[in-house]
Amino acid sequence: MECEEEYADNKKLIEIKDLRKQIPKGFSYFAVDFGLSNGFAHVIERNDTFPATFAHEIIAGMLDLPANKWRHRKPQEFSEIKAKCDAMKAAWDPYDWTKRIDRSS
Repeated sequence: MECEEEYADNKKLIEIKDLRKQIPKGFSYFAVDFGLSNGFAHVIERNDTFPATFAHEIIAGMLDLPANKWRHRKPQEFSEIKAKCDAMKAAWDPYDWTKRIDRSS
């Protein structure tokens, strides 16, 4: 991770098992959770130098998106957002494991 100094006090990545026991109270951190498997956390050493767009940069990098696709985006109309949301719900529906949970008990 190139977001912090080379000689930091904390490990660059911490595997998340029980986050409350691994990162002291009051520390700033960035965490990624992978759902059913463990995620990772990174303690932010200096809040003043940590980029506010760090999460956006990571996700955009994973998706190979150029900066003009995610930075300074123009506002969208509600109807546009709703249509995209409905399309995402429909595409996700076959993979929605929460429908298999028995909620009758």
